[in-house]
Amino acid sequence: MYGNDYDDISSIKRIADEFNISVILVHHLRKLRDGDDPFNEISGSTGIIGAADTNFILKRKRSGKGATLLVSGSDVEYQELTLQFHDLVWKLVERKNSEEICKEEILKFLFRVVVFMQNRTEWLGTTTELIADMAEIETTPNVVTKYLGQFACEVLEPNTEQSGRAKAASSS
Repeated sequence: MYGNDYDDISSIKRIADEFNISVILVHHLRKLRDGDDPFNEISGSTGIIGAADTNFILKRKRSGKGATLLVSGSDVEYQELTLQFHDLVWKLVERKNSEEICKEEILKFLFRVVVFMQNRTEWLGTTTELIADMAEIETTPNVVTKYLGQFACEVLEPNTEQSGRAKAASSS
């Protein structure tokens, strides 16, 4: 299936490259959602995604006027565009690039570490053990090491100090 999908999309891409034109193919998504990678929701095999230069996914609720357009490609940085449908036109509300999205996720994880540490004075172990103790499923050990090293001073320490001051004030 992968080979057939890849060959079909590659044939269309060759024509587009030869005539220096853009071709937009509209395809549908699976009903089954993938929380880790929405591009896995494209119906068919990953040959479709692999052969195309850029892939777009438009996600919206049936009854809503808002949507998110996810963009990923070989020559395009990953982006999430928040759109609003108004007067028969989609209007851009917000654009987030991969760096901004990553920073949001970093902060979410680091604040989960703060919550995890609130009732502890000390914790020792590897990042793998930390993830297991936190029941963390969204982050890998190598990313945890990077996040903790990079953001400990600006995120963890201030929140730990504030938490400690709040506990001291409530116990007095």
